[in-house]
Amino acid sequence: LLDATLLFYEAQRSGHLPSDQRVKWRNDSALLDGKDAGIDLTGGYYDAGDYLKFIFPLTFTLTEICYGGIDFFEGYALAGKTHHLDQMVRWGTDWLIKAHPNNNTLYVQVGVSEVDNNYWGPDTGIPTPRPSFFVSNLKPGTDVMADAAAAFASCSVLYREKFKDLEYAGVLQGHAEALFSIAETALPQQTYQTVVPAANCCYASTGYLDELAWGAAWMYRVTRDPVYAAKASHYVSEYSKLEHGNVILPITWDDKTGLVYILMAGMTQGTAEGVQWQALAEKFGNFVIHAPKPCAFTSGGMYYCYGYSGDDTSNNRYNMNMTNALENETRGKIEAYRSFASRQVRYLLGDNPEKTPYVVGVHPNSPTNPHSSLASGGRSTDSIDTEPLKEAHILLGALVGGPDKNDRFQDLRSNWRQNEVALDYNAPFTSLMAYQVMTSHDPPPYATIAAG
Repeated sequence: LLDATLLFYEAQRSGHLPSDQRVKWRNDSALLDGKDAGIDLTGGYYDAGDYLKFIFPLTFTLTEICYGGIDFFEGYALAGKTHHLDQMVRWGTDWLIKAHPNNNTLYVQVGVSEVDNNYWGPDTGIPTPRPSFFVSNLKPGTDVMADAAAAFASCSVLYREKFKDLEYAGVLQGHAEALFSIAETALPQQTYQTVVPAANCCYASTGYLDELAWGAAWMYRVTRDPVYAAKASHYVSEYSKLEHGNVILPITWDDKTGLVYILMAGMTQGTAEGVQWQALAEKFGNFVIHAPKPCAFTSGGMYYCYGYSGDDTSNNRYNMNMTNALENETRGKIEAYRSFASRQVRYLLGDNPEKTPYVVGVHPNSPTNPHSSLASGGRSTDSIDTEPLKEAHILLGALVGGPDKNDRFQDLRSNWRQNEVALDYNAPFTSLMAYQVMTSHDPPPYATIAAG
């Protein structure tokens, strides 16, 4: 499973593919990205079942992967997958470095939905134009700058502490420091879609204070400078003054507040500040395991957040984010957290009313029609479900959107809410599988589920 989820990221690669590419049905693609802006923006990852590239949620994906890589590195080592973890992260961070060509500029999107979403076909015919969009000191995007800083900082820690690549860690830290500085100082502080309206199609941000807190927390982790710890506390305090600030919200690419509590609690343990952070982390943990509104447990036992799941039709990205968060929380009600996490992982891997592991290619009952233009083999938006009848390529390791609030799932390519794939869907799942390698003594549920 850990290998499969890492293979999914290889399938999502853009640009010139390396000689050791394991997903052989992919081709070099989008080789002119950035040309309109006079820079090289080739590479990186396609966001989901399409050919668009976004900072949100790529930076959140990389931060979650690097966070899990730091905490659960032993799992990758036991599985013999540290090399592939390195490849997955570096493919993303190398592109982020390109997207941050100078201290004042960050490219945040390549392509537009109006063009891309009218195309359903292979990577050899990606439509153009593919315009490049950026934020800067003169046109700030506070949230994406802070979130990119978190990605650079977290991955810097991974390369310094686990891969022992001090040179690359230093490069990543330098980008983190520059981006966090401009996120704090460029005025007005604002959401990035204010200056990049094209982002409204898919990943409009609801605010920037959680990203500032998240960025500050990771800057504290990479530097251990108490100034950043104070900044994280300040931004969380400012966040709490908002109308929804006293309400614990599910973790998404758009809201990282719960993860801020957990990360800071771990770094300040044994201090006066640590007591406050731990209280917040446990408040968040209680929210998860007791599932108050807007969340609940389905009759089949899935943790479900109403209003966060595509009109209540899919949920796996939120489920896995919350589950992964509790595995990173090493204090508090540990057994309750582990019990919750174990149940959710089991549900995802087949212990559910549909007897469906929601990971492509791992069992005959797995989804066979993920909403992926890359893998489908189709060539028309009018016949997504029928041409071809059988998906051309197995998108091995892809976590699909998942079942609805009634535990029902429809395996149709056109049902993009339940069957689309995305970078941020697989991010917490990847870390959870590394954790499972470290701790689980039992096979996943689908190992004993009959096909049918």
